[in-house]
Order: sequence, then structure tokens, then C-alpha cells
Amino acid sequence: MKRKLSTIFDASIALDIIGSKRENLNKAQRRPSSYVLENAPILNHKAALIINSIWERKFANEMSMHIDMADAGKFVFMFFLDAQGKEQIGAIREMILLFTETAAIFVSLNIDTDLEEDSSSIAYLDSSECKLLARELCLLDPVGGGNYPLNYLMIIDPHQLVRYQVPLKFSHCYGAYQKFGLQLPHLLGLIEEYSSFATTT
Repeated sequence: MKRKLSTIFDASIALDIIGSKRENLNKAQRRPSSYVLENAPILNHKAALIINSIWERKFANEMSMHIDMADAGKFVFMFFLDAQGKEQIGAIREMILLFTETAAIFVSLNIDTDLEEDSSSIAYLDSSECKLLARELCLLDPVGGGNYPLNYLMIIDPHQLVRYQVPLKFSHCYGAYQKFGLQLPHLLGLIEEYSSFATTT
């Protein structure tokens, strides 16, 4: 009887190990190819404070004044946009709203103030903090007096780790430092990858 119980116990452990390995394998298979798993940079303290204040102001009329993205379990797509790039906000916003596991912050100057945002997953930063945040993350455009940020995307996980960052390229009319980047037609697939992965973590 002892041997049988031991055999059953060992078999149960083996099944648990196999199940765990399969689960980890499934997660790895669903993980976006661009996802930085190890040694992902973390947002510095000043940048994290600015980002948190964006959500706090957005939800100032809600019951809770503190917005914890770790509780929300969402990836935050931070879009830094120059004068031309901000013209794509409408198209990008529609992509973000197709998925429930993502949120977005649009960072630029002079964003259309008539744009009424009724989604809790979308926020805008177009005040003097725009330049402050871009400077903290070394994303101020070196051309044009350093007023606008570069066209750039950072994907932040719920623990403020930068899981992916890439320049954005909306047209061919850019300088030598923007010869490569993620183009708008490829953005939807990237958002979908991270949204699907968020449901497994």
C-alpha cells in the first residue's frame, strides 16, 4: 500500500511539473517577439511620477485618487509625437480602443483641446510636462529647438518596466536619425500581440 501511495504521489508531482512546463511554454509562445524579458529598463523616478500624475488628473473625479497600473494589469503604450506625428493620434486611438488590455498616453505639444476623451484607457499630455517627460527619457527632438519630442513608442508593463521601445515612422520625410522605425500599418499587429499576452500573465 505504501508503495502504491508513493507511486501515485510521484505521478501527481510529475503531472504538476509537466503542466507547469506546458503553461510556461504556452506563455513563451504567446509572448510578443519584441518583448524584452530580461534586463528590461525601469522608468526613472521622475518619469514614473509624471506618468502617475497623468492618470491621477484624469480620474480626479473618481472615488480613488491613486491609479495603480499594476492593479489594472494593462500595458501602457506611450506615444511621443512631433508636430507631424500628432496628426496620427485619431488613427492610433482607434487601434488602442479595439483591445481591453491596453492603455495609451499621447505625449506632444498643442494637442487638439476640442478632443473629448470618454475612454478610461486614453490620456493626453500636452503641457510643459511634455518636454519634461521627453527630456527625462532622452526623447526631445534635437531639431527645432527641442520643443517637440521625437516620434517614439515605449511600451510599459504594469510594474513600470519598459518592455519595448522603438522609433515611429509616419513618412519618408525625416532626418538621418529616423531612417528606421515602426510604421503605422504595423502598429495594430503589435498592439494585438501585447493585448493577447496580457491576458495570459
